[in-house]
Amino acid sequence: MQALEDPGDGRADAYPLLSRRQQDVLFRLLDGAPNKRIAQQLDLSEGTVKIHVANILRILGVNNRTEAVVRAQDWMERVPGVKR
Repeated sequence: MQALEDPGDGRADAYPLLSRRQQDVLFRLLDGAPNKRIAQQLDLSEGTVKIHVANILRILGVNNRTEAVVRAQDWMERVPGVKR
């Protein structure tokens, strides 16, 4: 996958290997939202959210949601100008 183009909200490269929708899910994971709430907020099925979470874990090379959050937080702290 390639880096995303900037849509103007400062979030384009929050995690360049993730799709825009995966970034949306990841940002909600950072807030501690469970799959059900993420699904409601993004108007997705809970099953689709589970698929996105599994793909996020695979792309980030982590084993669980907590590790994904820690990895994303570390990355965002090192990259200037990244907004949530």
